[in-house]
Amino acid sequence: MSEEDIPIEVHHHEIDDTEAYSILGVDLMTVFRIFVAIGIFVASIFTRRIISQSFMKLLDLVSTPQAIKDWAKHILAIPLSFATVFAGFYFAGKILELPENIDEIFQKVGESVVNMAVFWLAFQIIDPLAKFWMDTSSGKHEFAEEIKEILTKIVKALIIAFGFLAVMEVWGINVSAFLAGLGLMGMAVALAAQDTVKNLFGSLVIIIDKIFHKGHFITSSAVTGTVEHFGIRVTQIRKLDTSLVFVPNATLSNGVITNISAAKRREISWTPQLAGSLSQEVIERVMEETRHYLEHHDKVENDEAHPLVHVSDVSDGTVTLMIYFHVKMMPLPEHFQVREQISFKFREIVQKNHASFALPTRSVYLREQ
Repeated sequence: MSEEDIPIEVHHHEIDDTEAYSILGVDLMTVFRIFVAIGIFVASIFTRRIISQSFMKLLDLVSTPQAIKDWAKHILAIPLSFATVFAGFYFAGKILELPENIDEIFQKVGESVVNMAVFWLAFQIIDPLAKFWMDTSSGKHEFAEEIKEILTKIVKALIIAFGFLAVMEVWGINVSAFLAGLGLMGMAVALAAQDTVKNLFGSLVIIIDKIFHKGHFITSSAVTGTVEHFGIRVTQIRKLDTSLVFVPNATLSNGVITNISAAKRREISWTPQLAGSLSQEVIERVMEETRHYLEHHDKVENDEAHPLVHVSDVSDGTVTLMIYFHVKMMPLPEHFQVREQISFKFREIVQKNHASFALPTRSVYLREQ
């Protein structure tokens, strides 16, 4: 075989133009992708406010009530800004063409953020929805505030729990096994938190039976005062000395409670004593004028309960009257003012009729020895 018949292998090496140029050992295409990714992310940061404001102006063009527009603006302003920045971050990562293992983690992070954003938006909607319910006719009843507070707390807790489980599902964590483990741990927690459970059921008893609500003045074996806040676990009661008392709902629901604010009227009973030396005519005139004054007083209840003015007892040196009437429900300071006005008027009636109140006397006998 001659040299001309020997085959010669020729290796052709194709040179990529992008590999011919590099910056600090990094090929030009990768450098270009890095700059584009940075540009997209920076642009998302600077445009988040523009996108948010544009959406708000778009809402103004929609023919909906202004209250709903304000509600939507309050709810969507922050999520829109966050969504714009996250979209820039997500697309920047896609342009970089990350390795497969890193790209998988990046994908899971994106899904987790989307889930958290959805549940965050649901969390933010709870309070406006509760306020909307309060403003409707169906929400205007005496226990609306307490029911709203308890329901919003329960729903918010459920949203947080479901959001956490959704993120766990994205990362491949067995939710069923996790819940089973929580069930065993929950038994131990329930034993330790049984007082909290009692207070929760106590709050439900107070709501269902309509024992009291915010603003009512109540008396119980634990405390006397005005209900300022009714929560799931405790009730805050402001005493007359302005101190704030925190009473567990289980304690309140298991005891005897007198709701003074729920009364239709306030009872007043007096037993003044007149001098026994007064004539029957004078005493009857005092009683008649007192009865007439009470029957024509605009703050005294005369429809369901009539004032009673009678002689209840006659003893040596004294004539005891029984004055029994009810005043209409009013704030406590005004109640004492009315009571004071009636007291001074009765004193004026006694003096006008030349009567006098019985003075405490004591007889002392001396024996001569």
